Amino acid sequence: MYEKDLSQEQAVLQAAIDYILSFPMQSPEEVPSELASRPGLIRLEFGPLVRYPAFQFRSDARTQELVEEINRILKAQDDPWAIASWWFYPNRSTTDEAMPVEPLDNPSRHDELISLAQGEVADDQSRWS
Repeated sequence: MYEKDLSQEQAVLQAAIDYILSFPMQSPEEVPSELASRPGLIRLEFGPLVRYPAFQFRSDARTQELVEEINRILKAQDDPWAIASWWFYPNRSTTDEAMPVEPLDNPSRHDELISLAQGEVADDQSRWS
């Protein structure tokens, strides 16, 4: 019975990984080295595969800073796959149940995204205290 449960868990995990990797990604060769080392970026590793979600690399400096700030709030370096899923799955706490990645190009919603990330951290802290 344990093997069956483990197999189901692995299937769910693989489906989540496949879903996240279905979004635009950049390889390490595509990411400028001065950006790749920033602690506010999600770096996904799966076996020999390394990818960076492409939404993190913005031509608009203000939005780029927002993404890095949110990733730092959520501690992306500690669990990058969990934080990638936070960005890519619909969130009932957004005003329109959007994926948090969707309103990035709307500056009027940037405060909402910061609040959403801060709320996520507060929820996690209260859950474990």
